[in-house]
Amino acid sequence: MVDENERLRAELRESDRLPFGVARSAAVEDLVARADDLNDVPLSIAARLHLMTAYSYGGEPLRRFPVFDWLLARYAEDPELFDDDNRYRLLWMFKWVTVGVVEHPAVPLDRIMSGLDDMERHYVDAGQGLAPVLSSRFQVLARVQGHAAADEAYRRWQDASRTPLSDCRTCEPALQVWHLAALDRDTEALTLAFPILEHGGCADQPQKMIGHALDPLLRLGMSDRAATEHLRGVRLLRERPGSTATWAQHVQLCARTGRLHRGLDLLEHRLHEVDDAPAPEDAMWLAAAGARLLRGLEELGEGDLPVHEYAIADDGLVPHR
Repeated sequence: MVDENERLRAELRESDRLPFGVARSAAVEDLVARADDLNDVPLSIAARLHLMTAYSYGGEPLRRFPVFDWLLARYAEDPELFDDDNRYRLLWMFKWVTVGVVEHPAVPLDRIMSGLDDMERHYVDAGQGLAPVLSSRFQVLARVQGHAAADEAYRRWQDASRTPLSDCRTCEPALQVWHLAALDRDTEALTLAFPILEHGGCADQPQKMIGHALDPLLRLGMSDRAATEHLRGVRLLRERPGSTATWAQHVQLCARTGRLHRGLDLLEHRLHEVDDAPAPEDAMWLAAAGARLLRGLEELGEGDLPVHEYAIADDGLVPHR
């Protein structure tokens, strides 16, 4: 007979097949509670690592932080509770919480910086290279002080050798394009972007790369390619949890190119996320893109057009008002 511990481990593996979203998160939360009831600390660790993934890709990033604090506390008590795979996953997830916390303005900056220092200590103690730490420092600085101020941190990251804990070879170029595009280094940005646009490569790509490449494509006069990528990007993002900020890039594209009615359709599709985005920063970008779009409609003499908000229902999005 399979004991309860093995049954739970099997259910954790099965949970990986569930689509990301609230239902998957709830299912893994239940497995965490059952693991805790068994007083099996390694099993509780494994369950919480699954929960971190569910929250990260299911549009609930704020819920990761207490889970990660629990994991770090167990690691500090006894690193041997973590096998090689779970230790790797813990170190990987440092990137999610050190960079992801910037999305929440209630978190003090000194706590964010101390989190980066803590990440570096753990990587050094584990004998890991520091490229992922340098990448995280660059991303925090770019979002707090701006890309120009972060350019030296960007170069330090680029000079470091990749490690097994570096982001995948399609996500790292997306970060590079994000930075280069912000500095109007468009030719460099698109040189990195085109291979990912053509071939994708992971769960996050090419949709994030598409969002970052839209402005360089427009600025270099490649409007037809921008339109093609826009259509593809929207298709890839529909109903995808946690994609609010990338969706906002497509709303903004419509505002900039005069496709205002198309942009209004996109805004209405996600308008509820201004109040219910995965993180405050996501809501800010969507609200800013929406304001740009609505100003364009007003300047066109269509400021009295109704803007419909949609609500989330079991069978998808339904008109709210």
